[in-house]
Amino acid sequence: MRNKKLFFFCDIFFIMKLKIFMTIFLFLFSLYYLDKAIYFIRNNDTLMQEIKDKAPLYYEDAVDAIITQNTMIPGRNGKEINLIESYKKMKQINKFSESLIIYNIIPPNKTINNNYDKVIINGNITQKKVSIIINANNKTLDLINNILINDNIYLDIFSKSNYTNTNFKNKVNDIYLDTIDYCITNTFLINKECMINHKYTFLVENISNYHLSSTKEKLKNGKIFLYTFNETNYRELNLIIKYLKNNNYEIVSLDTLLST
Repeated sequence: MRNKKLFFFCDIFFIMKLKIFMTIFLFLFSLYYLDKAIYFIRNNDTLMQEIKDKAPLYYEDAVDAIITQNTMIPGRNGKEINLIESYKKMKQINKFSESLIIYNIIPPNKTINNNYDKVIINGNITQKKVSIIINANNKTLDLINNILINDNIYLDIFSKSNYTNTNFKNKVNDIYLDTIDYCITNTFLINKECMINHKYTFLVENISNYHLSSTKEKLKNGKIFLYTFNETNYRELNLIIKYLKNNNYEIVSLDTLLST
């Protein structure tokens, strides 16, 4: 009698486990089927087809950094359309919109990361971006600031005085400038202090007169200009900004120029 009861309870326990298993199986199968159904519907949607067709137009290869024994030039991230996430965004308005594209970032194989013993001689040469550093006294900087506000331009500023907006400390010597985040040189020498403090060193084009004509002569993608202005020639900055904009150059900070 006891054995029959034991078998009876075992049968009930087995049936309960079987029901639980079947319930879980059916639930997982339904999720799998639903996922397949969504995948089929999404991939046959005309909007998804349009995104796929246009995806090659928005693809950009990553560009490796150029590194030699003493110098380097930053690379650039590539990008490709994230089909599913872009589709979800555009499905809300049910049409293709460039502003709603979601990208996947493609990192370069070679970067300048942690190479503090080399001089960055240029920003990425595939992008029309330049950086401008201003060297001037306080009075001139106040005048220059009016130009920057009107043009909505960000510039790095170096001043021997304690100017409130400066990103620089003091001038250490004639070879390089020591800043909060990086160092600047007009030679190919690296200061040990910069290396120890993990600061990148940028090579600059130093221009103290004939600012506009010198800019036209030296201009190329990724160039870093260090301008020295005084109270009589500071207005040339406005001409330089207009010239760069007219030639489709973007003026960016050194941090932006460094980023991939």
